[in-house]
Amino acid sequence: MRALSLRQPWVTAVLRLGKNVENRKWNTHYRGPFLLHAAKGMTQEDQDDALAFTLGVLGEARRDEVRALFQPDTLLRGGIVGVATLVDVVPPRADSLLLWGDASPYPSDVDSRWHMPVQYGFLLREIRPLPFHEIHGLPGFFEIPDEIARPLLEAT
Repeated sequence: MRALSLRQPWVTAVLRLGKNVENRKWNTHYRGPFLLHAAKGMTQEDQDDALAFTLGVLGEARRDEVRALFQPDTLLRGGIVGVATLVDVVPPRADSLLLWGDASPYPSDVDSRWHMPVQYGFLLREIRPLPFHEIHGLPGFFEIPDEIARPLLEAT
């Protein structure tokens, strides 16, 4: 099964805070389910950027909740943490959705505020956590052997 590494705390935002757009500098033709891999690396800059962006989407009223979820010592890293389905990709766009005219590229169940305008937006559905399984990640989509993926998917 395919997997994609996301740095923390972004993968936590996907699993726990409704982030249903994954931003990438590159496009993909892949559509379908994939495992969410929490990358091992995480910097203070990752923490700060994710906190600022997430609060921009969710609002300052949720600051305490987001800070609690983003505590570095509680974030799982270096393994599979969930599963999602990639349903479409929205290309980079200018700052305003007005350029799209009346036809928004976002389905009604996708919160477009999670899309960073200068990146491709991978639209995610059917997001759910899985039991943590430590495994080395790779750039881009990579393959997880079925003998590892199947028990994780069946455990929930």
